[in-house]
Amino acid sequence: LMEKDFPYADAPTPIAYSARYKAGKAVYINLAPKKDGYTLFCSPVTMESCEKDNFDGVVRGWMRPDMKLEAFLEDHSKIGATHHSVIVYGADSEQIAFFGRLLGFDIK
Repeated sequence: LMEKDFPYADAPTPIAYSARYKAGKAVYINLAPKKDGYTLFCSPVTMESCEKDNFDGVVRGWMRPDMKLEAFLEDHSKIGATHHSVIVYGADSEQIAFFGRLLGFDIK
């Protein structure tokens, strides 16, 4: 945890966290709003090992989609995905999709 500068408003200095993702299998998730609900994009990925990095002070990591990168980026773009995403370890994309269907999300 650390204090971060917040030049956007006259407000107390916020507390933020930084971390580096661990290596291993995971699911990449993005929940994108649409006119009549949400689209849940979930894709299996491999988080890469990163022994050294130059991005201290932020959340960071490198991932490799289990599908072709071009297809991943095309699918991601078509749903209007946001830049707020989640990496989930210890799950698979079908488990996440099942949960999304229970909530009435469009699954991609």
